[in-house]
Amino acid sequence: MSNLGIGTGLSLILAIALSGCGGSNTPDQLVQAASDAESSDDIQLVFKDITLEQGDDKGQLLWKVEAKSATYSEDRQIATVEEPSGELYQDGKLVYRVQAKRGEVHQDGNLILLKEDIKAIAIEDEVVLEGNELEWRPQADVLVVKDTLTGSHPQVEAKADQVNVYSRLRQMELIGNVDAITRTPQLRMTTEHLVWLMKDRKVVGSVPLEVKHYEDEEQKLTEIPETSPSHTALAGGSLVDLENESVTLMNQVTLTAADPALEAKSDSMTWDLKSESVGANQTITLEHLDENLTLVGDRGTVDLGNKVAYLTENVRVTGGKNQSDLSAESVTWSFGTEQVEATGNVTYRQVNPPLFLQGARAFGQLQDQNITVSSGDRTRVVTEIIP
Repeated sequence: MSNLGIGTGLSLILAIALSGCGGSNTPDQLVQAASDAESSDDIQLVFKDITLEQGDDKGQLLWKVEAKSATYSEDRQIATVEEPSGELYQDGKLVYRVQAKRGEVHQDGNLILLKEDIKAIAIEDEVVLEGNELEWRPQADVLVVKDTLTGSHPQVEAKADQVNVYSRLRQMELIGNVDAITRTPQLRMTTEHLVWLMKDRKVVGSVPLEVKHYEDEEQKLTEIPETSPSHTALAGGSLVDLENESVTLMNQVTLTAADPALEAKSDSMTWDLKSESVGANQTITLEHLDENLTLVGDRGTVDLGNKVAYLTENVRVTGGKNQSDLSAESVTWSFGTEQVEATGNVTYRQVNPPLFLQGARAFGQLQDQNITVSSGDRTRVVTEIIP
């Protein structure tokens, strides 16, 4: 097998030829081929079962590729290789193993292109990328894979139009028609752009996306999920913390629970998947879709597992069968049983029959028009029957 360092100039080609070649090409034949091509505008040499290597300016190995054959074109300064497989290095460290059906080495080895049945393995993070086009620019420290791209990892599985991998940063950028699944927690994200911070175990979305949470079974990207998601979120941006199993959702967030049909809206939410809770430190709106009931508060927490919501500061509850209107400083609402408990400057109004109540505390069920308002030690209950 021959060993070839890519470079320019006929002198380098002659040096390569003199060093010997495997396969059917003998040294004498290569020297004669180079001599015959010396006066030609297009110098091409063909090598069989060859190893190509390139080092950086510090003498560290940059890449090493083995190929079934290689053709070097002097005028275009390109080596075309068949069935290449090899190793790519950054700062002298092995970062990727790659293979393909064919490829090209450009610009004195500063650009490698691979095509058809691409497979690239990011060594440190155990990521396997497959597609039909690969581009490696060692000076820019970027590996690009595109065209029918899929990626797999023990924690994350994804599809996208293109992926850019940065080995020094240990970051992966997914671009175009992104469909990504995380194993723990079990999330499915669809969007146009995601950045996976592999070292930090975080996934960042800066454009609108949909996040689905599955509880019952592990979902596979190649299969249509047979079960509906337990929760679905829409947002303008997100930060998924895989280690802590939490999702921060930003910019016009809507989170929908399936059972019962509950919708939570805010401009920012923190979704803790371990405790099955959602928290908002700014205005949050909850809508019980089946019962036409709406709750609004300046802050709130929703316990999705136990189906209880806690809202504080300027809380207002409206809707229901009797068009009721309840306001208080804080409200605890069980959307599983429809029980409501309100405290602090409570007022309650309903349309049918007309009624107004005011006190320090209230509890009951809005849907059944069964509300009890009580007073504290220094307050009294005000009841007004509206004719």
